[in-house]
Amino acid sequence: MNWVLDFDDTLAVGANTWALTRIIPDIASTHHLPLDPVEFTRISLHAQKLSNETSDDLALLDEMFRQLGWPTKFKHELLNRMFQEYVPALYDDTLPFLQRLSVAAHRIILMSNNDHAPTIAAQLDIDHYFAAILTPKRCENAGGKPKRDMWDFAVAQGIVEASVPTQMVGDDPWSEGTLADVCGHSCWIVDRLDRYGALHADLAYQWVSSLFDIPTK
Repeated sequence: MNWVLDFDDTLAVGANTWALTRIIPDIASTHHLPLDPVEFTRISLHAQKLSNETSDDLALLDEMFRQLGWPTKFKHELLNRMFQEYVPALYDDTLPFLQRLSVAAHRIILMSNNDHAPTIAAQLDIDHYFAAILTPKRCENAGGKPKRDMWDFAVAQGIVEASVPTQMVGDDPWSEGTLADVCGHSCWIVDRLDRYGALHADLAYQWVSSLFDIPTK
């Protein structure tokens, strides 16, 4: 079986999610800015959905600050702290999951919109688990997820066989979920922060809170 895995916020803590969960609350506390947890979750999900429609991260950040009602000057503090403080790290369930897939002799593909994923995966010493690491840049500047370009590239290059059953695993129903729908694959969505409860009834993915919950046999 093929297992196609996302990277950021699935196997490793992504920079954007790290900023949302660590820096934003800290800025709010330090500068006495309003931050309603329910409204912030709604705004974060809206930004995540929009991120699959545009690659302009600064525009998304501007929109988030507008919805939060925060002065834009704090955007620079957020960006500076991201660059200075963020360090990629694996989740505690990542290595056991990769080891289970490997022992079961599945073909494991890393497919990420992050062109830095190959370098970070090597730094975190997990690159050897993957038969291939695919990014838009590595796929001849293919369109990123949820477009199916990287999948089609993998099939055309013989990296995966389209006839072999495929499971996709990610953290974003609008990215990995949509891609799985388009390609006709099963999809697991790892909802680590329990943000997607309202979507479960409408989106027929397999929802879990951890990679520990995904069977690999």
